[in-house]
Amino acid sequence: MKKIVLVLAVLALAVPAMAGVTVTAAQDGATNVVKVSYNAPDGNIPRAFALDVTMSPANGTTLAPYGFNPNFYVAPGTFSYDPCTAVTVWGNPIVGPNTVKFTTEMGSLWDACDVNHPSQPPSSGTLFSFTVDKNCTISLAENAQRGGVVMENTAVTFPPGYVTLVNGIVTGQAPPDCLYVGRVFSGTVITTLTITQAHIDRWVTLGKPNCWCCDAQKRGNGVYLPSSTSLKVDALDLAKVKNSAQWLQSLGSAGYNANPCCDTNLSAKIDAIDLARIKNSANWLQTVGAGSGCP
Repeated sequence: MKKIVLVLAVLALAVPAMAGVTVTAAQDGATNVVKVSYNAPDGNIPRAFALDVTMSPANGTTLAPYGFNPNFYVAPGTFSYDPCTAVTVWGNPIVGPNTVKFTTEMGSLWDACDVNHPSQPPSSGTLFSFTVDKNCTISLAENAQRGGVVMENTAVTFPPGYVTLVNGIVTGQAPPDCLYVGRVFSGTVITTLTITQAHIDRWVTLGKPNCWCCDAQKRGNGVYLPSSTSLKVDALDLAKVKNSAQWLQSLGSAGYNANPCCDTNLSAKIDAIDLARIKNSANWLQTVGAGSGCP
């Protein structure tokens, strides 16, 4: 009996403790931001995450995750390496974002010899964040086709249920601003513009002008008529941009009151980029409509 007990004790020491990995979706305080985080308390850290995120009810804007954890910088589905140029593209962690569901894939290739990624990721942290525009339930699921949650330690067989996904509920969040990090303005006749924190900072400095939330403004329509539903890019917009009081001026400068609605790329400066957007044949004299966020 003593020998059996001794053998069992030795085996218990050889098998790592398995507290399990938890991936959680949770509202960030009282905001409209959702954070998806992971926790691996027993030190068995995941190598990669492929997660489906579903919002119910659907949100009213096209959502895109942002703020990805830099420790998990590889997206296997879109990773590429060109042996001729030695250029590595780590890939896009966002897969098919829309108002109902999106998928993320993100992995780690840390190595002690890698100058940029020499250390193993920590045992816990935020994987990514995204913004919602109404109360909703956030459901997480492993995307089996893309590997789900893959553990780094391949010498251990992890039991079923080792990875736990915790859904989140977003309630009573602060009303979202019409302009937020990750919002995408896109279309066949405008240059795609993805909102960054720098854009938000400029917007706040300028007093959050409503027109910066407007699709039509990105096409060159900076002169708005009250209650107009048929906004057109025309000579009024051209004249406003080329006016010497605004041309090549930086918005927000002391004593300067330029019209921020003429800044079509949200750079906080009226310049040739804004002029070119107006004069583009796909925009010039075209009716661009009021659209969401227009004054």
